[in-house]
Amino acid sequence: MNEPFPAAPLHTEQIRVMLIEDNHEVRETLAEAVRKSPALRLMASFRTAEEGLRSLQELAPQVAVVDIGLPAMDGIACTHAIRRALPQCEVLILTVFDDADLVVRALKAGATGYLIKNKHAHKLAGAIVDVWSGGAPMSACVARKVVESFHAAPHPVRESLSHKEEQILSLLTKGRLNKEIADTLGIADATVRFHLKNIYGKLQVNNRTEAAVKYLGGMA
Repeated sequence: MNEPFPAAPLHTEQIRVMLIEDNHEVRETLAEAVRKSPALRLMASFRTAEEGLRSLQELAPQVAVVDIGLPAMDGIACTHAIRRALPQCEVLILTVFDDADLVVRALKAGATGYLIKNKHAHKLAGAIVDVWSGGAPMSACVARKVVESFHAAPHPVRESLSHKEEQILSLLTKGRLNKEIADTLGIADATVRFHLKNIYGKLQVNNRTEAAVKYLGGMA
């Protein structure tokens, strides 16, 4: 069910957030965490992927927080649908367990990071800000699985990239945020985003996490 929450007028610095979580109690806890953060604005919360996707274009969230274990359409399929319909929307996956194989599937579908909801729900606001700022929260175990999955299928990465794109990717693999990359290279944040968009297209990936590990795999 769509559960919009009244909030203060939207400021440009606020990140528009949509929640999709089928457990009512968990959904309320997560919604409260978002509402308490001055950096975030909760646009609406939903019980199923289908309900959320119907309102996706209208709400235009910048970050969607999606439970991986949704009924009917699961979180992985939902992530793919969100990224296809609204490519600029980042997806933060919620999972009960640190299941590396399952999370890797979600990352390949277009998710940017993930959060273990039962242990780290209090970190949700920070994780959303991190994702929107260019971060990719995940454990070392999952990161290793992602790298292994791309190493298994090497690609001619370097030949397709410009010098500037290689510089940006090199910094990205070191965990630098967009602003830090821009400052290091002496370019604007918007220029970094422009290059990242081109990089994603060349490498045929959905996000910075996949781009980084594919770049590292191509260098191996």
